[in-house]
Amino acid sequence: RERMKRKQRPYPMYPAPIEVRYAARVMGREHNPYVSFDELRKHTGLLESGLKQLRSSTLYKGYKAKLAARETACQRLVVTAWEIEETERLTAFLDALHTENEERLGFANEELRSFRSFLSERGHVDVDDDRDYLQAIYEDECEILRVTSAQAKQISKILGSR
Repeated sequence: RERMKRKQRPYPMYPAPIEVRYAARVMGREHNPYVSFDELRKHTGLLESGLKQLRSSTLYKGYKAKLAARETACQRLVVTAWEIEETERLTAFLDALHTENEERLGFANEELRSFRSFLSERGHVDVDDDRDYLQAIYEDECEILRVTSAQAKQISKILGSR
């Protein structure tokens, strides 16, 4: 009964700071490729000979899993691209706010800080750091997509030859 009284929120009120998100990624709480694309190409023959030993039904399940992993990677790329877009738009807003202050609002520095904190809790430097981090994540996720796509293609090739 006590649990029902508490209001559940599916998402946190404020997103985790970028440092916490980075730590989660490094600690393995987020998706990372098991092998790099170069390692995958280097060991293609070994992987294919191992996959050929599997029954078709097992191989097909592996193929479906790789397709799901590829779709997950695609969706992560879309989300990260929108996060980058968000930081770029926030940077443009902060720049425009600063220009407007200089040109006509005439706020004192303290008033401007209060106004900015009301509209956004992050400053220009924080937003730039976030954008740089997100662009690095985007590159990692592109690599994940390349690896999972190559793996799915390998499995598909073996399934097609049966």
